[in-house]
Amino acid sequence: MKIQPFKAAFGFLALFFSVILLLSTANIVSWGIWLFVWQFWPAIFVVFGMAFLMYRWKLNFFLGMASFALLFALIGAGLWITWQDQYFNTQKFAEVNGKNITETKITDEMPRNREIDGADVKFRLGESDLKINSLKEDEQGFLFDGTHISNFFTLNQRLELVGEKVKLNFRTSPFVNRIFGPKNINEINLGFSEAPNYSFDLETGSSNIDLNFEHLKVKNLGIDTAASNVAIHFSETADTKVDIKSGASTIKLYLPQTLGIKINSETALTSRNFGSFNMVKTQHGWQSANWDKAKNRVEIKLESGVSKIELAK
Repeated sequence: MKIQPFKAAFGFLALFFSVILLLSTANIVSWGIWLFVWQFWPAIFVVFGMAFLMYRWKLNFFLGMASFALLFALIGAGLWITWQDQYFNTQKFAEVNGKNITETKITDEMPRNREIDGADVKFRLGESDLKINSLKEDEQGFLFDGTHISNFFTLNQRLELVGEKVKLNFRTSPFVNRIFGPKNINEINLGFSEAPNYSFDLETGSSNIDLNFEHLKVKNLGIDTAASNVAIHFSETADTKVDIKSGASTIKLYLPQTLGIKINSETALTSRNFGSFNMVKTQHGWQSANWDKAKNRVEIKLESGVSKIELAK
């Protein structure tokens, strides 16, 4: 009995994608796996190339089916391994309290033996607790250092050095989502060197975000988040442009009163607490009375749902 290789190829492809659809629908793997699998679309040519060879060689049914099964097993294994190792590997070095929680050391793994003028740092995270601070004095030889604690997320990092500028990307990938089980934990605590000028770009789900820039030189800060609690600490020498897009959130800004402050808001219903800050209403929002004379300034663009914004010293 001869196999009909092209019909078999369509059948195996339908089975392969049906299994992925079933796993996604059952929340066993995330829906993001479809974007990942699509990157390997040239494998379809391999499948139909195999079908063409079977047609020319006139393989019997059992040998043909076994060949297709082996081919799809190899493709599936390759996708599985690549999915686990996407971007950079992370080192799991500790089990926390004997539970299924892993703590991963995050670092650039090498002292900075050259001057770095600027760093563009991007975060693409799901629901998380994110803390950013400056490194301690004895850690200033590194660009960044910290930890990631999670019970199902993998944190991937990618660092590119272009001349005297660094491009740094952090991204969490939920590899296996549990249908039942404890609350998902995704805690990231990072310290950065005080030397470079930074641009931070954060994209998260509903999160607790605590950014301490009192000893960091941050030129640009972009935050795109769902309903979250956001706290940002600025230094007296800050010269920063901030763009916040959020759902219904609580946003607390810690600002020295010597700074010039401007808030441009496209938010219709926001609870505002400016405390002792001398803020003047403008056409597009508010600005401090010392805005024109201030040496250092923080300009904030805010787009959010029903939110609360508070200024504090």
